[in-house]
Amino acid sequence: MQRRGFTLVELLVVIAIIGLLVALLLPAVQAAREATRRSQCGNHLKQMSLALHNYHDTHNSHPLGSWAAWENTTPPAPAPRTEGRGAMHHFLLPFIERPAEYRQFAEDLAAVEAGTFAYVELGNHANTLRQVRIKIFYCPSSDYQGWYNKLALTTYAGSAGPNALSAVGNSRGNCTCSHPYNSFAIPSARLQQHGAPGPFFRHNSTTDAAKPRRVASRQAEVDDGLSNTIFLGEMRPQCSSVALASWANSNNGSGVMTTIVPINYNSCGQRKTWQTIDGCRTDCNDTVSLGFKSNHPGGAQFAFGDGGVRFMRQEMDHQLYQYLGAMADGNSASPP
Repeated sequence: MQRRGFTLVELLVVIAIIGLLVALLLPAVQAAREATRRSQCGNHLKQMSLALHNYHDTHNSHPLGSWAAWENTTPPAPAPRTEGRGAMHHFLLPFIERPAEYRQFAEDLAAVEAGTFAYVELGNHANTLRQVRIKIFYCPSSDYQGWYNKLALTTYAGSAGPNALSAVGNSRGNCTCSHPYNSFAIPSARLQQHGAPGPFFRHNSTTDAAKPRRVASRQAEVDDGLSNTIFLGEMRPQCSSVALASWANSNNGSGVMTTIVPINYNSCGQRKTWQTIDGCRTDCNDTVSLGFKSNHPGGAQFAFGDGGVRFMRQEMDHQLYQYLGAMADGNSASPP
């Protein structure tokens, strides 16, 4: 009895057809996976928004964005005194069911106030809390899956709105660059009255550097409406040096991310390669690195004050972006 099998040509044709089908299906599979990741990112922003509302209901104010030593006047206080005081992420811990981490932070804060706080060197100043990864603080689309140099990261930050960019960014190290975006800062008497254009930007209300006073905003001060004001947005840690310090660093980028920098502005180049060629491509230039950006194609996701989460495209009108960033500029612009 004669047996008939596949010929070599037939086998090659079948393999070619399978390869073609895989090539056609792969983009669709990747798009579906990215859609799932983007949905998870948006859900994390939603959970953080709800935590912000619960925090406000409890304390009658929003939490502070972040605290950095360079915000003090000369002479600056030692870094542990200022940078151990906590950021927005710390204060949300009790409202995202992380009481153990909040108790650890409270102990650290007490040690900071007593002057006995000790950091552990891990390439970056870090204590034990900075190594604890908290799922809703990072997006699964991120380049770093929640970790960098043994530190747990965050990919979400509170907004400073159209805040003036770093005064030292253009001269920080060799990361020099210039750009036109400062012209989009919105001068407004109403903004000056509140002290800052975004809900999480901290400013001192005292000239005593040894006893800086932290000032937080309230929902009642968001004159343009909660649904018209950006509260939270995505960021890429490797594109901003402050964000690489971990979610548990008090200077983690939250509250200083500005809408003046366009969405997905590329400050993600290797510092060693670009710092002497084009400082605008590096994470160490605060005039461009302190902007919202994501790994999602075409834009990034933002949470507004009413808890709504929206994907906004990087080509959106830049002036509208500033109106949405400011909480009290008198322009109640609606998000696209």
